[in-house]
Amino acid sequence: MISDMAMPNMTGGQLVSKILKLCPDIPMIICTGYSAKISEKEAVKIGVCEFLDESACFFSINRHE
Repeated sequence: MISDMAMPNMTGGQLVSKILKLCPDIPMIICTGYSAKISEKEAVKIGVCEFLDESACFFSINRHE
């Protein structure tokens, strides 16, 4: 699953935590332009498999197809 870090009702980090509690095998990717709310190290700690700058997201997604 791919999530932005900034969302209206929760952060991408909060969404990752909730999803991984229900489905721990889902690969999680956070894409962010800039976020002081979570670092790459913190994202990996909560289960994120990729932490991408938004400018890299489109390229990276296409590369995996």
